Amino acid sequence: SHPSHPEMSQAAPLTTSQLLLGALKDFQDDPIVWVPVAVFLVSLWLARRPKGTPRLSFGRRAVALWYLINGCFIYTLLDGFVGGLQRFPTLHAEYSILDERYRHQDGMIMILSRVEIFVYLPLSVMAYVGMHRNSPHGDIAGIAVSTLVAYGTVLMYGGELFHIYAGGAPHVPFDAALTFSPHHVFYFWIFFVGAAFLWTVIPVFLIAGHWSNLAQRAESAKKVKSR
Repeated sequence: SHPSHPEMSQAAPLTTSQLLLGALKDFQDDPIVWVPVAVFLVSLWLARRPKGTPRLSFGRRAVALWYLINGCFIYTLLDGFVGGLQRFPTLHAEYSILDERYRHQDGMIMILSRVEIFVYLPLSVMAYVGMHRNSPHGDIAGIAVSTLVAYGTVLMYGGELFHIYAGGAPHVPFDAALTFSPHHVFYFWIFFVGAAFLWTVIPVFLIAGHWSNLAQRAESAKKVKSR
């Protein structure tokens, strides 16, 4: 365990089976877990293709599913309910090891977690449904949520790096000595560095793709009008 987590270093880390069993029990005890599940299922139903609508390419289906899974289960269930609202004790304890700001209810983190629930989720559903219905609203919603996700990631992870650079005690298991211990690999290199990379780079590529699709739509509309 990292020295910035002295009180947590006294507890033995959970095994994978203990973590899974604890999470399942938490889900069983707290009905709020059904909120993202219900949104996920309703979104699948709303995304049924109208007759005559061409089937999405594999790439577009993968992008649409990225939005729906992230919106329901990453932004809402994990970051929102577990991290921000401190539901599901087993998973919240893991979030507190990953980033102490969740345990201390840091103001910026609490605001971001609620934005993920009330802004990211609706936009993610709009992107998923709109893309499956071949509507420009899917690309517009995709640009909006991807921009917010990239910005929020920079605020959250960049803010922590600036805090460390300014001499503050790390809120994360910062691997300054590059020990690459199992603890640091799991909590820092995978869930801090890796997550920061993915949720910054992927949204940028998605924005570029949506912008290209909207430009193609505009060009096609111009050609139709000119006939």
